[in-house]
Amino acid sequence: MRFLIFKFIFLFVFIDSGSVFSQTITLVKNLDFGFRTQGVAATVTVAPTDAGAAVFNATGMIPGRTATCRVTNNSITMTNGTSGTNNQITVNTFRINGCTAVVPATGQILNIGVGARASITTAKLEGVYTGTATFRITTN
Repeated sequence: MRFLIFKFIFLFVFIDSGSVFSQTITLVKNLDFGFRTQGVAATVTVAPTDAGAAVFNATGMIPGRTATCRVTNNSITMTNGTSGTNNQITVNTFRINGCTAVVPATGQILNIGVGARASITTAKLEGVYTGTATFRITTN
């Protein structure tokens, strides 16, 4: 029995207009879809509150500002490093949990969870699949 392994890598961007604060987004944990058996079709959903969810911390933000967190990509393609459609998996339906609407007095938003859905067909080949998406926090 062969297995597929799914890992997800996030790039992140922080935008805050006119701030003199030193804002930082830290990736605490990558999104992880886990192991799946090759040849078995599945739709794998990781909720933003699940153990496999990506986790971010944002610090140095201006308290009282309105914060909006999002993944800028509607979908991305994970690959196992080999060309061809049987070596690609689509990830979409990104969901976020823990992004407060207003930055608290600490200037931090901690434990922001990001989940998503991966669609796997029976033709997908064995490998470690990785992909990249952009996580953004905007304040105003």
